[in-house]
Amino acid sequence: MKNKVTANQVPTKPQIFLFGLVISLLVSMIFIFLCAGVLTVGNFAHSIAFPLSSLALGVGGFFGSRYAAKKIREKGYLCGLIIGIVLFAVNTIVSMALGGFAFTWMSVIRLVIILLMSMLGGILGINSASSKSLVK
Repeated sequence: MKNKVTANQVPTKPQIFLFGLVISLLVSMIFIFLCAGVLTVGNFAHSIAFPLSSLALGVGGFFGSRYAAKKIREKGYLCGLIIGIVLFAVNTIVSMALGGFAFTWMSVIRLVIILLMSMLGGILGINSASSKSLVK
């Protein structure tokens, strides 16, 4: 007999991580589109594109890892680290597929930004989840 999915079924950790990654990707895409609009409308140099795209990926990692850590309620830094690494890997694979990737020191800076923002999101996700459970 197959297991039936009920409305009260608790998602597993891999499902939470996957949903956190989806949140990271969606938020990153929204921020990248907003930054592209700002660069298109405004009169900015092309050199600002890298910091804005790195910031957009960092913000996406922040929100995705915050969600995952809030749901898992343990080891927020590790949740952020995992989501950050996977987000960087997805970004790298997409960049390679589009033909615009070269691993340079800028890639390392982007990795550090994504990991720090994701770990911060995970830590804050744990703290926000635990503070709500203490209030009665």
